[in-house]
Amino acid sequence: IIFPAMSTFALPTVQLNEHGRPLLLPSEVEIVHQDQVDICVGESKTSPYMLGLLCLTSHRILWIGGKSGVHITLYSIKRIDVAGGWLRSSKIVLEVDFHAEHIRLKFQAGNRDVFRSKMEEAIRRQAWKDAIAAPPAPIATTKRVATSAGVGHIMGEIDRKQRETDAALTDAFSDLTALMNKAKDMVKLADRLKSSMNKDNTNEQEMAELNAVLIDIGIASPVTRESAGSVYYQQLSRQLAEFMKPHLLKHGGVLSLIDVYCLFNRARGTELVSDRRSVV
Repeated sequence: IIFPAMSTFALPTVQLNEHGRPLLLPSEVEIVHQDQVDICVGESKTSPYMLGLLCLTSHRILWIGGKSGVHITLYSIKRIDVAGGWLRSSKIVLEVDFHAEHIRLKFQAGNRDVFRSKMEEAIRRQAWKDAIAAPPAPIATTKRVATSAGVGHIMGEIDRKQRETDAALTDAFSDLTALMNKAKDMVKLADRLKSSMNKDNTNEQEMAELNAVLIDIGIASPVTRESAGSVYYQQLSRQLAEFMKPHLLKHGGVLSLIDVYCLFNRARGTELVSDRRSVV
């Protein structure tokens, strides 16, 4: 991508890894992707940010073009409007607190309203403020003593069992949510530890042990069809390449497709991919 002359305003940059994937913040997860999006500042019709991939995360809006990218933090957005349509490209207009002029996101391939809805939901949730929440206490249930017979008693027993089942499911899913949040934090902690050990010139044996741990931990923000949309296969292949590199180095550069499929799905947790998609 050849960027035109830069205007007087530039958005903050995003760090990308060697596979063109953004480096996410601690506890940050990807929500939805949309390709062929421009970012323009004010009323200017020219921009250095043309026809790139727009990615909404729980913390930011990321724009990636070629080997570079920029971002807008969700907490800096003060107002969201829409413009365009029919014979003009659909746009989302953002009023932000770090610049006097508005910022326009131009969706050349459509899907503006889907992106806007997801963005508003992410801003309402304010995930950047989240601490690791303790699982909520299970719903209290009380046992009722059967004092009558007939239909009323049967309906009461059904109601009691249903509430007990709901309480058990609530408890189970809250534990699962807490476990998944903890796992994401452990991935980020391990990455930070690895960076720190690299700077401290840690010996090769300790680095090898840490790399083995990182390989087994898994993927904190797996690419899904729902989040990636039309660029699903592109982003999935980038994530697969990023994930498999340490495994290939560990096994001499060669792994069978069956091993790749099993390792990748184990790291993705519940977001499994089919064998066909892994090969593609």
